Amino acid sequence: MRSFVGYPLTALGALVLSGLLGACGGDDGASSPDASPDVGAAADTVVYVVRHAETTGAGTDPMLSPAGLARAQALATQLAGAHVVAIYTSQYHRTHDTAIPTSTASGVAIVDRTVDGTNATTYGTELAALANAQRGKGDVLIVGHSNTVPDTVLAIAQMSIPAIADTEYNRFYAITLASDGPHLVSSTY
Repeated sequence: MRSFVGYPLTALGALVLSGLLGACGGDDGASSPDASPDVGAAADTVVYVVRHAETTGAGTDPMLSPAGLARAQALATQLAGAHVVAIYTSQYHRTHDTAIPTSTASGVAIVDRTVDGTNATTYGTELAALANAQRGKGDVLIVGHSNTVPDTVLAIAQMSIPAIADTEYNRFYAITLASDGPHLVSSTY
C-alpha cells in the first residue's frame, strides 16, 4: 500500500490523489509516468510491532492479567482487517499469550523466537530479517518486550522510537514495507 504523508492509501485513493496532483501540474494535458499508481504491483507488507500486554507480575515468566487478556483481544480486533501471514513472539508466556487471539482469528501459528543474553543486541535485526522475508506475502505481527520493541522498530523502519516505560502496554507500531522505503505510523490500542 502506498502512503501519503505517512498515511496509507488504497489503490483507488492513490488514483484519486494522482489525478488531483496531475490537475495541479499544468495544462499541457500530458500525464507523467509517475502520475498513476502501481495497480498491478504486489501489495505492500505491513509489520505490526507491539509490546506484550499487562501481566500478573508474578515470577520471571508471568502470565497475562485480566487487563492483559482484554488487551490481547483488543489487538486481535485491531488487526481484524489485516492479512496476517506470520506472527513472531519471544519464548515468554506474556508475548505468546498476547498473540493468541490474533493467531486464532487469522489461523496463523505463532513462532517463538528466543531472546536471551546471547542475542539481545541482534534480536531486533533477526526479527527484521524474518519480517522482510514475508514481503509481498502478507502482514506480520511481532510481539516483544519494552527492551526489544525499540530495537525491532529501528531495524525494520530505520527510525528510533522513545523508550517504553514499564507501565506502558498500549503502543502500536505499523511499519509499511513499501518500494520507496519503510513508513512508520505510531498509535495506541
